[in-house]
Amino acid sequence: MARPRKYKTNVPGLSPYFDKRNNKVYWRYRHPITGKNHGLGSIDQKLAETIAAEANSRLARQQMEQMLSLQEKIISDTGGSSTVTIFLNNYRKIQQERYENGEIKLNTLKQKAAPLRVFDERFGTRPLDAITVKDVVSVLEEYKARGHNRVINRISSEWDKFSGRY
Repeated sequence: MARPRKYKTNVPGLSPYFDKRNNKVYWRYRHPITGKNHGLGSIDQKLAETIAAEANSRLARQQMEQMLSLQEKIISDTGGSSTVTIFLNNYRKIQQERYENGEIKLNTLKQKAAPLRVFDERFGTRPLDAITVKDVVSVLEEYKARGHNRVINRISSEWDKFSGRY
């Protein structure tokens, strides 16, 4: 007798295990790097898919951070420019220290966060010196088309601190 096909899932690494003794379905997650199976128990399929998807996203995030740190090391060894993500992380640390020292207020710190997040999402893995005025203008044009003029002012006032080119 073949296994029932009704427990099909699209989440990588997740598979059902059927126990013939008690007719229960157990879920297990196979770690893609180590190959070790981790039992999730006889939980429902949605919960098992959620757990496996979270594990996959954490693993992908960890691999991305490792890749970025290696890329940053290679760039610094060859005398190149820092990536935008590394630069913004350092900038955020400086702003946090300024807040803790009382140089800036909490609202100022919060106002700086949104433009930095947009900058990181758009240009995160690129070297800092590879970003041109055209790149910045393209982002500002998107916000202008939506009618977000105040956002444009906040973004441009924050981004022009990074370079005198804008």
